[in-house]
Amino acid sequence: MHEIKDANDAVVEFKSSDSVDGKIPHVNIDELPLANGAASAAKQDESTTALSNILAKLIAAPSTEAKQDVIIAALTTLLAYTDGQETLLTAIQNKIIAAPATEAKQDTANTALANILAKIIAAPSTEAKQDNLITLLSSIIRDEDSAHTSGEKGIPFFGLRSDNDVATANDGDYTLIKLDEEGRIKVASKPASYPDVVGDISAIQATINSPVANATLVADVSRASNVMMWCDNVAAFSGINCTFEGSLEASGDNK
Repeated sequence: MHEIKDANDAVVEFKSSDSVDGKIPHVNIDELPLANGAASAAKQDESTTALSNILAKLIAAPSTEAKQDVIIAALTTLLAYTDGQETLLTAIQNKIIAAPATEAKQDTANTALANILAKIIAAPSTEAKQDNLITLLSSIIRDEDSAHTSGEKGIPFFGLRSDNDVATANDGDYTLIKLDEEGRIKVASKPASYPDVVGDISAIQATINSPVANATLVADVSRASNVMMWCDNVAAFSGINCTFEGSLEASGDNK
């Protein structure tokens, strides 16, 4: 046992063992501080609390087969999205490979953009120009049942000349107003708006109301209010009896 004084002049006892080089002091490990990060009672308590919380959550919401199926379904959906993106990217890549951007194409695009930019710089859009445009549009738009005023502006529309009464658009599609060869609008009440009925009568209809091929000419006059018929070439019908018949049937047959 040895006694020495420390810096405060206090006596400190320590034990030592013999060594080749002298004395080796004994150290009381109970008084040594813990190393950094060493397990302590407080840290062990924290670990125990954390594990308890995790265990409580597992007990409250344990993993089930159904929950695992939900997770698998979600991952499968995510994988499908990924596959879709890969398909899209592959399609884009194929288009780029099939028609890659070239210097000439880039020059064309640059020229087009430069032209647009030049026009914007030369005549930039201003609030005054926008007001003028709004005023112009307002001047050609009219409300329903509004009264006419002399000098009003409007937009002209075109009509389509159609000598023959044939459809020029599909049912339900937009189309133009139809005009005849005289420039008049074709309407159901307009007289003489039907084309001439032309045919070659080379047979005889033996029985009335029984049409025979090459012996009967049919004219659709469903849109006419008055009808007048005659034989244009009288000499050709010399000695031939012509009978004019009318029908209200949709098929054109008399019954």
